[in-house]
Order: sequence, then structure tokens, then C-alpha cells
Amino acid sequence: MNTKRNIVLRARGLHKIFESGGRMLEVLDNINMDVSRGELVAIMGASGVGKSTLLHILGALDQPTSGELNIIGKNVFEMSLDKQARFRNKHIGFVFQHHHLLPEFTALENVLFPARIAGKSDELYGRGKELLETVGLRERMSHRPDQLSGGECQRVAVVRAIIMSPDVVLADEPSGNLDTTNSESLHSLLRIMAEKDRQAFVIMTHDIKLAEQMDRCGYLEDGCVHF
Repeated sequence: MNTKRNIVLRARGLHKIFESGGRMLEVLDNINMDVSRGELVAIMGASGVGKSTLLHILGALDQPTSGELNIIGKNVFEMSLDKQARFRNKHIGFVFQHHHLLPEFTALENVLFPARIAGKSDELYGRGKELLETVGLRERMSHRPDQLSGGECQRVAVVRAIIMSPDVVLADEPSGNLDTTNSESLHSLLRIMAEKDRQAFVIMTHDIKLAEQMDRCGYLEDGCVHF
């Protein structure tokens, strides 16, 4: 059961309105949700319903029209943009639908990039190698993204998201480019990290098998998340 001290992400009254062709389009309408440490939460919904918009707001990559977001008790949208950027690097991990790896860096260097920004690349070097081995990329660590398959790039992106042991990991279709075997390996890794490091995961997905393995599954419909 969620208790106040265990809640790592709390959203209250999140609204997002876009202007389109002179009309106001409400994509998110009064989103309220709590996510606890070590909890895995899936959010499903039809394409275009606003899952990516919600993920960007929960990760402070976009501002809501109104509402409040607290992560580890901090009101993120009260911070300056510089403080938000530093906060994201330390406390939030991202896995996007497209992996966004740096083309000139190897798989291991991409994984260690957040640690490099924080001045911890040497400290986390061994952890990066271990995590890449866990997702089946032991022989691919020195390869650049153009030498990797789409599924391999996505696994690198997942490891990059968790390398800093962030409090919250936000993922957009993390298993979308993976075959069944690698999807199962990824799902196992997410569960291990949630249990071991008490990381919270919020995953936007169409993958029913993945959603069934989460602790909770919500549906985004008509701008609201229903659990």
C-alpha cells in the first residue's frame, strides 16, 4: 500500500491545452496520480491520446498549462530551468520511443553519458558494463549506434536511463523494437531494478504482456488516467 513517505512522484491537477488552428485542444484534463518507490506503473491508451505529452510533463521536459508535479517532495515547476535540468539528470531517467543515442559514441559511452555530465563516469563504469551484459550486449559495448540493430539501440537507451539510479524512470514504449526474448529480458531488468534500487517506473506502452507484469496499469482516455 502506498504511504506518504514512500511516494516518489505525485501529480495533482495536471492540465495541458494546445492551440490548434485557432481552437483550444485540451489533451490532459486534471491528471492526478501517485507513484511509490519500487513501483512499476504502466499507462496504456490509444495512439494520439496524449501518453507522450503526459510523459514529457511528468519528466519536466514540458510545462503543463496548470497543475503541480512533486518528485521526491520537490515542486519541480517552481524551479528555474537550470535547476530543473540538474534535477532531471540526477533524479529522472528517460527512455524515449526513439532511442536518441549519440552517433559518435559507443554503446558504453552512451550509457555513461549522464554519469559523465554528473562527473561520475569513472565511478559508474563497472555498473554500466554490468547492466549492458544483463541486457545481452556484452559483445556490443564498443559498437556505435550505426553498428547496432534498432532493438540493441533501444536496450542501450534503457540502460542509459537507469545508470544513475534515478528515483523515477519514465519510458515511452521501451519494448517496442524488441523481439520476444529481449523483451522478456528487459521486463526482468525493470523488475530487478525496481526491487533492488527502489526505482519507480512509469511506462507508456501498447504491450499488453509488459503491462500485465507491472504493479498497476492505468488507461489514458478523454484526458484522464483511470486505474
